[in-house]
Amino acid sequence: MKYILLSLVVLFLITGCEKGSSPTSVMEKTFSGALYFSFDKVNAPAAVKKLTTTLSRSGYTTVEKTLNIVSDSTASILFEQIAIGTWKVKVDAKNDSGQILYTGQADVIVLENSVSQVNLVLTPVSSGVGSVQINVTWGTTQKKIFPKAYGGSGQDFATCVVQTNDGGYIMCGLSYSFGSGGDAWVVRTNANGDSLWTKNFGGAGEDRFNNIIPTDDGGFLAIGYYATGSDIDSWLMKLDSSGTKVWEKKYDRSADDEFYIIKKTFDGNFVIGGVSRNSAYYDFDGVVIKISPTGDILWTKKMGGDGADFAMNLIPLADRNIMISGYTGSNTGKHYDVWMWKLDANGELLWEKTYGDNSEERSGGLMQTSDGNFMISGYKVINGLSYGMILKIDTAGTLLWTKLYGSSDENLVQMEQTMDNTILVLGFNAVSGFGQQGELMKINNSGDVLWNKNFGGTGRELFSHVSPTSDGKFIISGTTSSTGSGLEDFWLIKVDGNGIIQ
Repeated sequence: MKYILLSLVVLFLITGCEKGSSPTSVMEKTFSGALYFSFDKVNAPAAVKKLTTTLSRSGYTTVEKTLNIVSDSTASILFEQIAIGTWKVKVDAKNDSGQILYTGQADVIVLENSVSQVNLVLTPVSSGVGSVQINVTWGTTQKKIFPKAYGGSGQDFATCVVQTNDGGYIMCGLSYSFGSGGDAWVVRTNANGDSLWTKNFGGAGEDRFNNIIPTDDGGFLAIGYYATGSDIDSWLMKLDSSGTKVWEKKYDRSADDEFYIIKKTFDGNFVIGGVSRNSAYYDFDGVVIKISPTGDILWTKKMGGDGADFAMNLIPLADRNIMISGYTGSNTGKHYDVWMWKLDANGELLWEKTYGDNSEERSGGLMQTSDGNFMISGYKVINGLSYGMILKIDTAGTLLWTKLYGSSDENLVQMEQTMDNTILVLGFNAVSGFGQQGELMKINNSGDVLWNKNFGGTGRELFSHVSPTSDGKFIISGTTSSTGSGLEDFWLIKVDGNGIIQ
């Protein structure tokens, strides 16, 4: 039987609004999307003169639009204000007299700010002859460059992205598609997200880069962990601009060590935050080390008690002190609390504070706000449900306020200051009926939500890192299972200050 294969690449963009909510309830949202069909008229069979597209859904008015392949100057159809949810898409290819030659239909889930792919087969109805592939893009009339996915047939998880000095981007993470046993993977792209090169590093065990930053010589420093048998070492690698390894260092302080974050200091050196296991299996200490540009250790500071303590993020301050955030399990109840400490330029402790109650609280994000104070992001577990959480503290570590967001399976992993002195908050959450999605939220300095958006398909998505770009926008790394070539792929999205995909 002859047929037409209709391949749809689907981009749904938010045009709705959000309503306010209490901190511990789901934010009420009403969203609609704009659906933009762009047809490849050149390859249509000669007998096909019109393409009619119909969107239908129970409880909603059916909408229909027709493209005349011969007379219409455009090759597109635009549907606006389409509510999120499942719609039935029906496409009919007709001849001059309106007789249907080919037809096909599929259910398509319209999501918030997400990318999905649908394959639709148009089968002959009467005198349809020949076959053709028609490419259809859904989105807005403005061409979108992002999102982009990178990976192989296995699982690939992106942990970090930063802009390079040529306006492109570099990502790092973990790949099971390349190498052996899971390798640290680095992807460098141009400004449009097109891959320039990829590199994988590691041995037979699982090895990962958690963070990467550019260096003054055009190269990069990447940090994470390297596994050798049952031993896991903190790992630092210097790369040149083409991704070639210049040198690497493994810091073996115990049976299990890992680096999470690296930042450049004002004196041209670097500070790294991470974790180091002591002799007891569940006894971990938070670790901060200062290194030279060649990886030589200048000083090391370990902090923690008899529980599991993690230094997840840090900020070198203009006064040469260092603010560190993470979470600690060294308390009476052995549950996790948010943990904050401050070191001077020589690694000496200035103060240490914990924040929490009898619930579990973990934190990963840290930023200094425009008013000189600090925000810490993470999540809090209440009655088995995970709520996004942000704390604001002053320069002495005094808690100013705590706010919770969402209602289940929510984690706010990172924050970034915007040009209008608001804050972009990055994370992931569970969206009823759609699975896990990347989450982007904008708040003011008081923690009030200005807007909240989810990104993803029907699979599993999460956001891991956001960085500002030289044009005033933001580049986001994450992981997707809804698009790409493997089980899970690196995911790269660029947005403006309003969360609109570029």
